[in-house]
Amino acid sequence: MAEDRDAIAERLFAGVMAPLVLGGPVRPGHAIGARTALAFGEGRTPADTELEARTNEARVRRARRLVPVDSLPGPSAADWALAAAFHDLLQAANPVFDAPLRRGAAARVLEVAAAALERVPLPASANEALSRHTWLARAPEVTRTDSEVRWWSGKREYRGVDPPGRLQAWPRLRRVNVVRVPRPLLELTPIAVDRERLTAAVAELLTRTPLTDLATCTRTAPVFEWHPATLALVASGAGRTLASRALARSAAAEVDAALGRATRGLLAGPHRERAAPALMLLADRAVSSAQQRLQAERGRAAAVETSFAQAIGALMARRALVAGEGAWSTGDRARLIDALAQPARSAAAREAHHLFEAEKGR
Repeated sequence: MAEDRDAIAERLFAGVMAPLVLGGPVRPGHAIGARTALAFGEGRTPADTELEARTNEARVRRARRLVPVDSLPGPSAADWALAAAFHDLLQAANPVFDAPLRRGAAARVLEVAAAALERVPLPASANEALSRHTWLARAPEVTRTDSEVRWWSGKREYRGVDPPGRLQAWPRLRRVNVVRVPRPLLELTPIAVDRERLTAAVAELLTRTPLTDLATCTRTAPVFEWHPATLALVASGAGRTLASRALARSAAAEVDAALGRATRGLLAGPHRERAAPALMLLADRAVSSAQQRLQAERGRAAAVETSFAQAIGALMARRALVAGEGAWSTGDRARLIDALAQPARSAAAREAHHLFEAEKGR
């Protein structure tokens, strides 16, 4: 049994955990199940030390986008369980289950994965939330690439697998055209499981990694909502800082729309007393936005003064050159007068000219 579990862990790490961090194709296999997912335990490390090292380096790079760190802990029991459950969510959406006698098996895989997720504890600290995020940040981005191959006499679709080379042979002679379309997990079609149940399971996964939940709040599905885990994360200063930095990497208007919708729902619901952490996060974002506007206004004011200095300098220099002052050759003088013409005729230069004329009139 222990050997079987070790083999499953190696397959899980190489096929799902490492690609989620490093990029590249995620390759789920046979369903793992809740019992095995929850039994991996603490202190487990993959046998492929080179792959583990590259994965850890990539995790540190992702964490450094939010906070200065030099190292991160290896996968915890919760990390293994979450990865195994996500693996099974992907497997439940496998198109091989879309057949009359196999849809029940897909539904069972989905239900067991959802049950495993419910038993994974929430992160106990901002550091643990950050560590989980480095494993699962890309989970909402996973897509399946479907291909349609058309040729002169027909067409064929391939879901999640590459078309065979024989169908792509002699592309000009057979007028072969291959169209590849990436499809997000929750937009796959056809699918053997209930789409709403799959969406609920993905939402449950995200509640177990609240920093990822917040960092991807602009996603289409599952729609972001405030949960105890995300509220607990932003209730602490450290967690709110992590969340704010993660949110700053997305378009502000889209983030505000997602957070506004979720906060309105929280305040209108039966648990509005829990809204304080969400309101503190929104307050921090408002202060940050105000600071950016003030900085921009100071920048614009400085730009006006800079333009005035450049314009008045060009105006005075051009006057001196036209009057014949300075030891310039005729050609150099003409080129300088021409180069100074535009700034000397700017709005700032006209303002300076009016100031000179006003001084003469006194």
